[in-house]
Amino acid sequence: MALSKRRAEAVSTALTSQHGIAANRLAAFGVAELTSVASNAEEAGRA
Repeated sequence: MALSKRRAEAVSTALTSQHGIAANRLAAFGVAELTSVASNAEEAGRA
């Protein structure tokens, strides 16, 4: 979970520093293994 949170914060930092997005428009949350990478509803997701 900690790694996921750090990655989300790194993305947020990159969006603000490299792409000019206002920091108050972003919130970094790590989800780790709490959510699926892809849906199992289709063959491509199950692969």
